Amino acid sequence: MSTKDKPGDLACPHCKGPVEIKDDRLVCLECGRSSPVGQGLDRRRRMLLYGGIGAAAIAAAGIGLSFVPWEDLNTDSAEEFSRQLADAAKKYTPPTDVAHDPAPDVAQIEAASGPLYLFAHHHAAYYVIKKLQLEGRLPQRGNVLINFDSHDDVNVPFAAPNPEDRDHALAFLEDDSLPLDEKAARVQAFLRDKITITSWVFPLVDDGSLSAYYYVFPKRHPMEVARRRLAVVQLKRWMAGLDVVPGPKPPRVPEGFAFDVVRDDALPSAGELAGKSVIVTFDMDYFSNKDNLADEEDFEPEAHKPSADQIRGAVARAVANLKSRGVRPQAIPTCTSPDFTFEDQIPLIQETLLAALEEGGFAG
Repeated sequence: MSTKDKPGDLACPHCKGPVEIKDDRLVCLECGRSSPVGQGLDRRRRMLLYGGIGAAAIAAAGIGLSFVPWEDLNTDSAEEFSRQLADAAKKYTPPTDVAHDPAPDVAQIEAASGPLYLFAHHHAAYYVIKKLQLEGRLPQRGNVLINFDSHDDVNVPFAAPNPEDRDHALAFLEDDSLPLDEKAARVQAFLRDKITITSWVFPLVDDGSLSAYYYVFPKRHPMEVARRRLAVVQLKRWMAGLDVVPGPKPPRVPEGFAFDVVRDDALPSAGELAGKSVIVTFDMDYFSNKDNLADEEDFEPEAHKPSADQIRGAVARAVANLKSRGVRPQAIPTCTSPDFTFEDQIPLIQETLLAALEEGGFAG
């Protein structure tokens, strides 16, 4: 396979299986055959290729895929990519459109009775889950998270990358002498100071809150879908301690932890979820995303804007698939994601999604 012709496909030219880089060659994870990586990848192809094989390095660096300094990472070696990215991370500060003040979202969450919680920015889902755990409405361990989203949100919290920092920051959760409202206030402070919209899932894995994370990825450009699937393979290896990359340590993964990327027609079944508390979270950019990284640099978002009928169809399909699989969530944190969702489509998505959830018996 020539990287000039098909580097972004991230698929074996022989069996179409996923590939990874070993010794500067693309090696198929299924049939084992290999081909040279080649040189001179442009920005888009570099993003697609290393967004997959460098997923662990990106997550460890705490940098969202959108903010990786791709033009400055001049290598076709996976090992060198990790080193350069770690160096770049030292100079990285989360941009203002990622490091949101959670106070308005927390106020909306506190005003809701559940199971549906509606707010703006997705990292506030962390507050929903911790709030319900503190109130005894969700177990402290072993929950299943199903996330409908255009982004996997599994980066390491940039401000708290190491286990000892995380332990210290959340030690108050085990302090029985603290009143509930004080604990909630400290959770909000942790959310404000340590977590961004790209990193809120990681702490829930790290503290054992989750036994499984299913990332539901929308229908997209096939190169982007392949990159996402390969990224999951690499993240699994990193989280299992099989790959060492510069930067912070991976989360302490609970034994038997499941992590997968699925489409909405391949959700886990009620049987697979038996005995588990389930959290289903929706990011509205799943239905309308103006930040499609799979296209050319001169990508025009409006040209790829979904129609109202497409949005209604995607909402109906997602909710119908949840119902047909027998998924019964205890909580449904839902965000409008104004940085990524087409602003003029948020009201339509919100109205359609809430109506579908109510009709499906999920919320009322």
